[in-house]
Amino acid sequence: MNEIAIPMFDRGDYVKDKFGNIFKITTALAPQRFERDSFEYDEMGYQLELIEKAPNTRAREVGDDAVFHREGDEYWIFNTEADIRYGGYEVVPETIVATELVLFEKSEEAEDIEVSDVPIFLPGDLVKDAFGNIFEVAEAKPSRRLDPDRFDYCNMGYRLKLVTKNPQSPIREVHDNVKFVEEGIKFWVFNREEDARAVEEYNPYTITASELVLVRSVLQTKPATPATLANSAKADRAELTRRYPSIEDLQKMSEENDLGNLLDQAYARLKEQASLGERHSNLEADKFKRCIPHFEREGFGILEHGMLIEVSW
Repeated sequence: MNEIAIPMFDRGDYVKDKFGNIFKITTALAPQRFERDSFEYDEMGYQLELIEKAPNTRAREVGDDAVFHREGDEYWIFNTEADIRYGGYEVVPETIVATELVLFEKSEEAEDIEVSDVPIFLPGDLVKDAFGNIFEVAEAKPSRRLDPDRFDYCNMGYRLKLVTKNPQSPIREVHDNVKFVEEGIKFWVFNREEDARAVEEYNPYTITASELVLVRSVLQTKPATPATLANSAKADRAELTRRYPSIEDLQKMSEENDLGNLLDQAYARLKEQASLGERHSNLEADKFKRCIPHFEREGFGILEHGMLIEVSW
């Protein structure tokens, strides 16, 4: 029997379920996390917020005791009914899954991002330019200042520090007299090509924030220590034996990947809150309780209250 395709939505999209309820996609995982034949597959790809409840309909259930009782309720949902059963839960007529959702209204937020083309990074993030050079985001303007339609738009939103220069790369420039000639140097850069052209400072080697891609998030990074370097060496050795793992290795891999999937979802929530200027994020205790030891080791503040875990930084 053919599998039902999992629909692809963007964060901020509005979707409708089979009973006519309207939800907003508050978090959407990366596309590769929806590929069912991939080791990166995550059975819960979307977090929904109930925006408008259809009259005379029963509350939709997630499958793990979470229920959309009222408008404003927000939960992660399973992608398919098979994922629910695999998780050990029962599928009932009120159970909601991603495969039933249809697009109701495209995200205005996503359209704005596409037009402005200014990515959102945090100080401490590592990014890569179009020529393979690695930079650290040394300073960042508030995200609202990166919207070209605002009166207080700042055409230079990020100060970059050159961390690793690609030997095959040309020297990247901000303008004629400001160039990233060596590692360690820092400069503010234009957000977009049109910003540089507006002040007649653009040439083929001008670097802009719009070309940058995230290499490593500051929320997932700690300074290297002998312990972390040793762990990295262990990981390298594990990679060599990965092709022929033992039963014990497979069992351990399953446990680690399950926790890794949860951490990926949690960090996506933390980064979203941080980009809004927040210093904490609330996570569902029943889903993310296994992540608490990791966050405590990383130095995050943890406060458990009821059904929520408050993670602060």
